[in-house]
Amino acid sequence: MGRATELPWGMAFPNGSVPIDIPVHPTMLYEAVLMAFLFVYLWRKRGAWPAGVSFAICLVVVGTSIFLIHYIHLAPKVAWGLTEAQLFSLLLVPFGGWMLMKTLHGQRISLRGGSVTA
Repeated sequence: MGRATELPWGMAFPNGSVPIDIPVHPTMLYEAVLMAFLFVYLWRKRGAWPAGVSFAICLVVVGTSIFLIHYIHLAPKVAWGLTEAQLFSLLLVPFGGWMLMKTLHGQRISLRGGSVTA
């Protein structure tokens, strides 16, 4: 759940585990819609890229969306004014970007004994 809003799609959760009687941003729906678009995009592009590119794109997009959506999400801030999810996303995005660059340039990525060859 997010912060209070006056937008027409704001939702109240009077019977939630933490009851909220005022309309709030439905951040869980924002994430679901973004992930649905990502799924459709990656599904249409399957087989068009070298191995690992879809996963790398997924890491970057998911990390970025989590980071942005959690600015309106009601989660406790743990460090530097960021939530745990935002801090984790700060690992996902650069790792996904690194992986994307490596796979697009045809370099092998070795993770725990396995490898991805582009």
